[in-house]
Amino acid sequence: MGTSLAAGLGVSPAPDVSVKLTVRIRGEPYYLAVTAQSFKLVRKGKREGIELPWSAFASEDAAMLSALHASIARGRAGKR
Repeated sequence: MGTSLAAGLGVSPAPDVSVKLTVRIRGEPYYLAVTAQSFKLVRKGKREGIELPWSAFASEDAAMLSALHASIARGRAGKR
């Protein structure tokens, strides 16, 4: 099991606790859900979004994963 951000900071939150925010990116509303395991960014009104585990930020795979998600998002946008 990977090390969570909370564990790295010496904090032990309950596993089911999450913080949910509404943010605007380029004028569009998004939901941001942050948990001890990951964060998820979803455009308001959509079901799918980008979810990254905190461990991805500590590895070299983060850039590759981000590029993959961006590529998938561009492909979906072209199908609308």
